[in-house]
Amino acid sequence: MATEPRPWVEPLARLEALTQQCVHCGLCLPTCPTYALLGTEMDSPRGRIYLIRALREGRIDPTEVTLNHLDRCLDCRACESACPSGVRYGAILEGARAALEPTRSRPAVTRALRHFAFRSLLSERRWLRAAGALLRLGHAFGIRRLAAFLPAALRRAALVAPIPRGDAFLDQAPALFPAVGAVRGRVGLFVGCAMDQVHGDVHRATVSLLTRAGFEVAVPRDQTCCGALQAHNGERGAARELVARNLASFEGLEAVVVNSAGCGAQLAELESLFPAHHGSGREIARAHAFSARCLDLSTFLHHRVKFALSPGVPAASGAPGLISAVYDAPCHLLHAQKEANAPLALLRRVPGIELRPLTEPDWCCGAAGIYNLTQPILADRLLDRKLDHIEASGAHLVITANPGCMIQLEAGLARRGASVQVLHLAELLDRFGLSAEPGSQR
Repeated sequence: MATEPRPWVEPLARLEALTQQCVHCGLCLPTCPTYALLGTEMDSPRGRIYLIRALREGRIDPTEVTLNHLDRCLDCRACESACPSGVRYGAILEGARAALEPTRSRPAVTRALRHFAFRSLLSERRWLRAAGALLRLGHAFGIRRLAAFLPAALRRAALVAPIPRGDAFLDQAPALFPAVGAVRGRVGLFVGCAMDQVHGDVHRATVSLLTRAGFEVAVPRDQTCCGALQAHNGERGAARELVARNLASFEGLEAVVVNSAGCGAQLAELESLFPAHHGSGREIARAHAFSARCLDLSTFLHHRVKFALSPGVPAASGAPGLISAVYDAPCHLLHAQKEANAPLALLRRVPGIELRPLTEPDWCCGAAGIYNLTQPILADRLLDRKLDHIEASGAHLVITANPGCMIQLEAGLARRGASVQVLHLAELLDRFGLSAEPGSQR
């Protein structure tokens, strides 16, 4: 008797070497947000690896229940930091989602929206400009206040819609920002997709920091989305298409500075999009070389430049004396890029800031790309856990280094009516007048 074809088995088989690294020790369980919330083995990293193996071996099919367990994963990669065996869980999950995407039964409208978002909206500037204009118009009319009157499908998006910080960046930026003082080098700035429209002021603060440190900052106009959202959601083909555009855009620059933890993690691991069966050795080598040049802003500042910081208090805070702040570590900076020290080292050098401890600073806030849209109940539970810790700290400021985290935290704090300001690390350092000391390049 012939068995039904299982087209997902072959692509999942390519993950076998990665899944075999897991020895099922369970040390990942206490670090997994969904396991902490739900308490079910199949909602833990170890359990999800079991599911992927069972799918590969043909013992189970990708039913709605099975796929739901995989969908609940935030891909925060905290399990990787805890794993003594070095299991590359993020690569396993993304590979599995890509293999299983063709098996999903999605409504035609949903498929069309996914295709538009991943193939056009995030990668084409004209669509990003239009989305940015609509977002600004929505906030002008009080979109969050009107959310209760919107259809259920739009209500959630309205509640978490980000408030743009300044004008869009790329359309107004020159191709090259000159260095202040002696030129110590030239770097590129990766502006991303949505971040360009929503967090233009973060990019401006980043340029200010780098140019005052003596670096010319190139801003290639033909750069595009990093592909993280596509890769996380099973659309690795779309992510690969973006790689070639970015490789060409940043050719010849000694470093590419990234101020988004999510984008930085994706750019640092581009070679994972080109496994041996889907890419030439030259493609893989080029992707690897580009990844090696991509550095988070905090890593670049901490390791490449010695800074002097001028005493001062951000005018927006209105608080006398020391301003209390907590640092919330973005998952994809801490767990994916393994950068724990640089942001804190920079913050500790800032006069006027009292850096307070934050309970569970390495715990996901629930943003996780578009997780706060696709899994709103779990995302809100994680956000409330994070906000409880922030409010318990008594801090005036929350400092982080990822746009998704900023949007999530701002929406949650606004909902609670809390008077806590969320700042990107670049914004804080720029407000305090960080500047490079003479001859400071390391």
